[in-house]
Amino acid sequence: MVLFTQNDLKDITITDIKYVQETSAWEVTINHDIDNYRLRIFDFPSPDVIEEGVLNNEIIRLILTIENKAEERRIENSIPQPQPNIDIDSLIGKSLNQI
Repeated sequence: MVLFTQNDLKDITITDIKYVQETSAWEVTINHDIDNYRLRIFDFPSPDVIEEGVLNNEIIRLILTIENKAEERRIENSIPQPQPNIDIDSLIGKSLNQI
């Protein structure tokens, strides 16, 4: 599992942020590469009492604990796929005791 790093922060965009009164939670949606991630921050001050920078720091702290799906795809795509040494088409239609 590859987590986001400080270097990844430059490529992450906050696409939505709201405070949900009913749950007393902040809901933050971020985008990185083609992936969207939703964070929920509970037990955090409401918008009328939160201090400047506190929410930003918490968002960054949480992002650095999330699996970076884009990096995982890059790693998977860089691993060479083995090429079969047999004619796969010759196996189609044969029972297992014929191959």
